[in-house]
Amino acid sequence: MRRYAFILTILGIFSLFLILILQKPLPLSSPEQLSQLKENQKVLVSGKVLQEKINSNSKTLALSNNLTLLCNTPCPSYLNKNITAIGIIDSYNEKIQIKLLRIKSQ
Repeated sequence: MRRYAFILTILGIFSLFLILILQKPLPLSSPEQLSQLKENQKVLVSGKVLQEKINSNSKTLALSNNLTLLCNTPCPSYLNKNITAIGIIDSYNEKIQIKLLRIKSQ
């Protein structure tokens, strides 16, 4: 009986993982659209990086369309480059942020 429960649990976790991986990102072009989306939704963002700010363990990228992206520390410089990024919506201190999963410079 425990073996069946274990197998069903592993299959459930695997199916949730597949749904997360195969989910297509929603295109996002302005900060006003952020308030309409829920947390942990995958979004597709593109624009020119106008400003980079280095924090203690992350880097903040400000785009030309007034969106702000949060990149982990080993993030290279994308200043004055056009980028396309996939991220997840997150909130911290009631401020909505986009945490990057993938980033490509064009």
